[in-house]
Amino acid sequence: MSNPVSKPTDKPKSSTEKAIETAKAMIADQIPKVEITRTIYPLIADLPKHDIVDVFVQGVQLTPKGAMTYYYNRKREAAKNPN
Repeated sequence: MSNPVSKPTDKPKSSTEKAIETAKAMIADQIPKVEITRTIYPLIADLPKHDIVDVFVQGVQLTPKGAMTYYYNRKREAAKNPN
């Protein structure tokens, strides 16, 4: 009896990895940073604040202080428009 050949499976990407990849692709397309943060925030909104800020720093290429400002703006915007 032979063993079935198992195919290697790709590890599913976390929301953080997806958000960073999306942001980097949008940066390459020269999309404004405010639009990038609006696009990726829903993907990472359930994460702790420091993780969201890290995604903004790594993916959107913001400074830590700038990332914190964008975090508060996106959080406030999400609270006004809970779609």
